[in-house]
Amino acid sequence: MTQRSKILAYSGALFALIGAIISAILVAKHSFPDLIQSSVGCEINGTDGCKALGQTEYSHLFGIPIAAFGFFFYALVLISFIRITFMHHPGKLLGLIVFLGAVGIFVDIVLGIINLGILETPCILCIYTYLTTAGVMIMAAMLFRSEAKSKKVKPSAAIDWSALTVHSIIALALSLGLYGCYSLANPGSVTPAGGVSIIPVEQVDQIISDFETLPEAKLPTDGMETRSGAENGYIVIQEFADFLCPHCKHTTEMVTKLKERWPGRIKVYYRQFPLDGTCNPMIQGVRKPIGDWRCNAAQAAVCAGGSDNFGAFNEDLFALQENNPPAMTPETIRPIAEKHGMDWNKIYQCMGSARSQQLINADVQAGKSIEINSTPLVILNDRILSRGSPHEQFLFHLVDALVYKKEGEAAFEELRQRSRN
Repeated sequence: MTQRSKILAYSGALFALIGAIISAILVAKHSFPDLIQSSVGCEINGTDGCKALGQTEYSHLFGIPIAAFGFFFYALVLISFIRITFMHHPGKLLGLIVFLGAVGIFVDIVLGIINLGILETPCILCIYTYLTTAGVMIMAAMLFRSEAKSKKVKPSAAIDWSALTVHSIIALALSLGLYGCYSLANPGSVTPAGGVSIIPVEQVDQIISDFETLPEAKLPTDGMETRSGAENGYIVIQEFADFLCPHCKHTTEMVTKLKERWPGRIKVYYRQFPLDGTCNPMIQGVRKPIGDWRCNAAQAAVCAGGSDNFGAFNEDLFALQENNPPAMTPETIRPIAEKHGMDWNKIYQCMGSARSQQLINADVQAGKSIEINSTPLVILNDRILSRGSPHEQFLFHLVDALVYKKEGEAAFEELRQRSRN
C-alpha cells in the first residue's frame, strides 16, 4: 500500500471508531438509561431527543435497539479498515469496505427520514452518526481509487465474503461484550414509567430548594372540570396549552407518564389557551382554517370536562396533530369522544354555545393574570415551572422529590417494585 492509502485507511478507521462510540452511547440511552443521565448534545427545547427516540417504535428492530446494529456496523467497518492497514495487497477487502459504506449510506438515508421527518424531537447523536457514515464512505471510495490508480489495474467491485464472515463474528463478539459491560455496570437497574431514573436521594433537598425560588401563580381551580388524576392528589399540575402546539402535545404526554409513575398522587387541570383570535381575545388575528381547528379542539375539551376518561380524551385530541392535515373538526373529534364513551351529541351542542366560550375565556383570563405569552405553560403546586415545555428530567425528578418529602423512602421502593413487575 502507498503512504496515501495508509492515511486514508487510518482516517476511515477513525470515522468508524467515532461512529462506534456514538452508537455505544445511544445503546446506553435506549437500553440502560441509568448509566447516562446527561442530555448534553441531545437536548432540544428541554427534551433529550436521543432518549426520547428510545421510547418510540422506531428505536428497535426485532426487539433489538437499532443503535446496537449501528455499533455492530461500525465495529465491522473498523475491523476491516484496520486489517487493510496491515496488508500490502488488500485485494477484495477494498470492494468489501466500499460495499459496507454504501449499505451504511442507504440505511442512514432511511433512518434520517424518520429522525428528521417523523420524530417530534430529532436525535442529535443520530445525526452525528450519519456524518461519520458519510466519512466512512468517502474514505472507502478514495482508498479504492488510490489503490487502483497506484497499481494501474482496473478497479473491481468484488467482495471478500470470507473476510466479511470473519469480521462479522468479531464485530458480534464486541457487540455482546458491550452489552455485558453495560449489564455489569448497571445490575438490577429498573426504569420507571417515563423512562427517567429515580432522583438520587441526596439531590432531593437541592431540587426542592430550587423549586421554591420559582415565581408563584395561585390560580383558583374551583369548579374546573377539565381535570384528571387523583381527586385528592397533593401534587397539582396546571397546564395551559394549544391543541396544535407540538410542545404542548409533548408536555401533555410527559404529564400522563407522571401520573403513571406516581398513581394516586397527582391531579392535573388542563387549561385552554388557543393561539388564535377566533376564540382567544388575547391573540390578534384570525387564521383560517387553523384557528377554527384550534378552537374546535378547545371547545370540545371544555365541553367534555367532567367525564371519567377526560385525560385520555384530551391526549387523543393532541394526537390529531399527527394527521395530514391536522384537522380538528367535529368529524375528526367525534370518533375520539365515542371511543371514550362520551355523549357526542351533548359535546357537539355545547361546542357552539356561549358557555363553551365562557369557559375558554376563563382560562384565557387566568393566563393573562400571570402574563402568559406562549404555550405550553406549566404550573406545579402554585409555582410556574417554565414558559415552554419543561425539561423532562427536571420535571420527573422534581415530582420524585416532592413525593419523597411527603412519603419518604417507602415511596421510592414502591416505585422500584412496580417497575420490576
